[in-house]
Amino acid sequence: MINYMFEVRNIDCSVSTQQAINNAAASLKMEGLTVTEKHKEWCQRLLNNEITKAEYIRLVKESSKGNRQADEN
Repeated sequence: MINYMFEVRNIDCSVSTQQAINNAAASLKMEGLTVTEKHKEWCQRLLNNEITKAEYIRLVKESSKGNRQADEN
C-alpha cells in the first residue's frame, strides 16, 4: 500500500493555486505519468476543502484502475 505522507503546500504566494497545479502536472508528465483535466479538477477541489484527501486518493485510484483496464483490452 502506498503511504501518502507528504502534504501539498503553496509557499510562494506569487504563484496561483491553478499555476501550482499546472506545474505539478507538468512535472508528473515529465515522469511519464498521465494527468487529465479531471485530475486537475479533483486537485483544485481538494485544495478548496471541497473533498477530503481520502476522497481525492480514492478518485485518482479509481481513475487509474479504469486506465489500466482499458490498456489491457
